[in-house]
Amino acid sequence: WNKCDHCEICMVNFTLLVRRHHCRECDQSCCGNCSSVVLLSGSSRGKRLCTHCSPKIEDTKKKSDESMGWSREDHCEICLCHFTLLTRRHHCRKCDKSVCSNCSSVLLVRGGEEKRYCNRCSTDILRRQSRELHRRFAGYQ
Repeated sequence: WNKCDHCEICMVNFTLLVRRHHCRECDQSCCGNCSSVVLLSGSSRGKRLCTHCSPKIEDTKKKSDESMGWSREDHCEICLCHFTLLTRRHHCRKCDKSVCSNCSSVLLVRGGEEKRYCNRCSTDILRRQSRELHRRFAGYQ
């Protein structure tokens, strides 16, 4: 991802209040005003696209956090810390809980994309993958 210090579309500088996002099509750094989460046909998850790429993708529909199934709690649903400007809200891509960065410290690559999972779900996913690998390669010992 491009690590510019400003939105590559409207040129506004990123600050604590103006967050950096990345278009999942062209990888441009963009602000929230120049990007939106859209739902692609045949997918249940949203994808952030910049204002240049979203019109190019047919059959897209803007989605809110609630319509994505994401929780909008004002605190981490695991450790109960409150979200602030410095303690950001993240969403687990498996259980859809609102979690802080300490409770979602693992990013896993699934389906070719890097996704954030809460620590509990990432442990379950990694444990399942480990068992599958052991089962697959048990005959090679």
